[in-house]
Amino acid sequence: MKIPEFILSSGLDRALGWTVLHSLWQGTLIAFLAGILLIALQRKTAQTRYLVANLALLTLFCTSIGTFFWYLKSTPTDDFSKEKLEAQAVFGKNENPGFDKNLAAPTLQNVPNPAVPETQVLGNFKDYFNQNLPLVVLIWFAGMAIFLLKLMGSIVQVNNLRRRMNFHADPFWADLLEKLGKKSGFRQKIDLFESALVRSPLTIGHLKPVILFPIGILNRLPEPEVEAILAHELAHILRRDYFFNILQSLMEAIFYFHPAVWWLSGQVRKERENACDDRAIELLGNKINYAKALVTVQEMAFFPLSPALAFAGTRKNQLLARVQRLFSQPKSSFNFMEKWISTALAVCLVLVLAIGQRFQNAPQNLSGTENVQQNSGVWQAEFKNDTVYLNFSSREKQGYWARGDVFLKNAFTNLVVADGETKFEMNRPAGRILFVGKIEGNSGYGKFEFKPDENYRAALKKELADEVDDELIMQCFLANFPADYVKKVKNLGFKSVSKDELQQLAAFKLDEKSIEMHKDLAASLDKKDIGLDEIVQMEVSGITPEKVKRLSKTGLENLGFDEITQMSMHHVEPEFIEEMNALGFGKLSGEDLLAAKIHGIDKNFVQKCRALNLEKLNFEDVMALKIHGVDEDFIKKAQNMGFGKLNFEDLMSLKIHEIDEDFVKKAQNMGFGKLNLDDVMSLKIHGIDEEFIKNAQNMGFGKLSLDDVMSLKIHEIDEDFVKNAQNMGFGKLTLDDVMSLKIHEIDEEFLKNAQNMGFEKLSLDDVMSLKIHGIDEEFIKTAQNMGFGKLSLDDVMSLKIHGIDSDFLKNCNGLGLGKLTFDEVMGLKIHDINSEFVKSYREIGFKNLTVEDVMSAKIHGVTPEFIKESEKKGYKFPSLEEYSDLKIRSEWRGKNSN
Repeated sequence: MKIPEFILSSGLDRALGWTVLHSLWQGTLIAFLAGILLIALQRKTAQTRYLVANLALLTLFCTSIGTFFWYLKSTPTDDFSKEKLEAQAVFGKNENPGFDKNLAAPTLQNVPNPAVPETQVLGNFKDYFNQNLPLVVLIWFAGMAIFLLKLMGSIVQVNNLRRRMNFHADPFWADLLEKLGKKSGFRQKIDLFESALVRSPLTIGHLKPVILFPIGILNRLPEPEVEAILAHELAHILRRDYFFNILQSLMEAIFYFHPAVWWLSGQVRKERENACDDRAIELLGNKINYAKALVTVQEMAFFPLSPALAFAGTRKNQLLARVQRLFSQPKSSFNFMEKWISTALAVCLVLVLAIGQRFQNAPQNLSGTENVQQNSGVWQAEFKNDTVYLNFSSREKQGYWARGDVFLKNAFTNLVVADGETKFEMNRPAGRILFVGKIEGNSGYGKFEFKPDENYRAALKKELADEVDDELIMQCFLANFPADYVKKVKNLGFKSVSKDELQQLAAFKLDEKSIEMHKDLAASLDKKDIGLDEIVQMEVSGITPEKVKRLSKTGLENLGFDEITQMSMHHVEPEFIEEMNALGFGKLSGEDLLAAKIHGIDKNFVQKCRALNLEKLNFEDVMALKIHGVDEDFIKKAQNMGFGKLNFEDLMSLKIHEIDEDFVKKAQNMGFGKLNLDDVMSLKIHGIDEEFIKNAQNMGFGKLSLDDVMSLKIHEIDEDFVKNAQNMGFGKLTLDDVMSLKIHEIDEEFLKNAQNMGFEKLSLDDVMSLKIHGIDEEFIKTAQNMGFGKLSLDDVMSLKIHGIDSDFLKNCNGLGLGKLTFDEVMGLKIHDINSEFVKSYREIGFKNLTVEDVMSAKIHGVTPEFIKESEKKGYKFPSLEEYSDLKIRSEWRGKNSN
């Protein structure tokens, strides 16, 4: 058995065959060494073990490449060389041009190399495999092709997730993802979608990565768990795992027969997820929320498409191992015995086939399997009067499909409902279906085959930009679409119709009249530009003019297309609306009704909530009880915690913060006396436990109150910080002193800089004042250069507090009040004396003013207007000081006269 020469030459055939065989022992040896190295690196990071496992796969690939080229180079590649070597092997070197080529000669593979002595067993082994190398290559090539086709199909299927049935996530989650990206240093935009086609969060794409969440899960998970999932998926993107996963899948396709490769590949996938876990936790800083997210998503996960990178993994034991690893728990050992056994069986099968081939008289065609007809399969039917209930099912290369439909008996040709064998057909514009089988009573079964009409195919090709295959034509057949169906749809205002859209239209048998009806209805709901996918969604959701009228009669106002679509998707029917409106919550909006339906809130649930003996509940309260799972059992346990009667807010706080009886008991035993609910809540929110309290009590501040411990936790003050604070040279510090140092971020470096500012020994209050007012060496240097001589710390502080700088000092010196002292400048600033104020006195005749004059006038309210009024009354003084005295006396008289 040989592969045809136009596919592989004999030399290439031999090189490939021996490369495959040698890779068995090469891969085993490499995997064994890699396993030893992985055991030695158990305490190293997951990234290190990930690189080791990848390096082992790369080493096997490079070794196989080297083996291939070595054999290729040492193999004659043309018939002349082969015949010459064969002849030399039998007769020795012969240059006689008359050599008879018709002489029988053994093949080159049957002649041992005299330069390399070998045993009879080894020789027989080599002879055996040399004769069967074409079969080895054929089986290897067929298996690799299957795995490559599977990989390509998976990639196409994964990429289809980008375009089908996904929706942009709420901007809140997109912003959260963007913040995580910025925190990690990743600047590329990442799209976040909710998809109806996935069951577990996953990442697809390399150049333009996309994160997909199952639709609705974002609204059911707490924000910390969503953040944990996003961090994990972001870690995949940062590491470019999607690209490397495809390369890994190619390795698996090439070495699909090798158990060592599958084991190494499993190690790569395991350590990849572990490395992503590590990176995500590093980004989040919270193992608990991350572990919760793993468990939550695993509950809804299923096996993902191979190129995609799913968050929770594909196996329960994989989840357990990852959670155990997060908290350093021992893990169970790997069990790959089944893979070794199955691979050994596969190798034995190859040997059996090869041995069996040697005893066959004629070569067998093993190049492929029987090709299954694309659109053929099994039918089952039930006959009732003139109606035929017919089910189709077929196993195809792409998978299994089944479909049921109802037809009139006259839709078939030659159909006779009578016991016995039967043969009939159905003809439609798209082609015909031939049925053969058997009828027993009112039931029938058998096989069918669909024959597409080539004219119909041509008509579709003319209107569609996509490929027209038999599957698409059969879908059009079952929908009974005419040949000009696509053209009619375009005439309704749709610019183009894709293959996917036509398949959806066919699946729901939407003829042009139904499409036109849905389009007109959407337009009446202010949806002018509607796509065919939305038309299909309207059909699936049962949106009809009658339903819109019924919804409008319930009292809902301004219902648009999107609102009605959402309500229809979630089965918000008029009866449900009337039931909810009758519960005493007032008139509920469409958004409230939709939320109630999604969360399973109905009349029975509301009645159960009202039976909990809480104060009157509004709709938002009921929603909160449902979302957070506050039920009768939880309330009973909460009331027994010793806090007296709890209201709705208390119960919600206990539930949200996961406070149970065990935590309350531990809190009450922490030594703070009887705690109220707010105290316990604070302990839970800030994560204060017995260990933290023990460490706090050992800080040297004596017995601490709950508020003291809370302050230490909030400001993250630990024993190391207290120790450093006590060593700053301020003597014995109180808790308030240490707290002030932490709040104002005063450390040894700041203290050193403060002590270098030229002041005498600084107290804690001095250093605190410098920090609070932002006084640094540059400001002090500027202050000392103002010309007031040597300034004290209080002087500098006053300058800073009152905002006195060089510009203000320059303005003061420009007032013409003589050389000013520090106190005089301070007085001018405090009393807000400026050039306009001084100028107003000079304009009424006071030329030789002093700082004391203008200060006194400002303090006592001696304004130019007061001076003018005094002059009218006969008072005429040469100095401003005398007017100040007059002002004081007049105010004194006014007080005494009263």
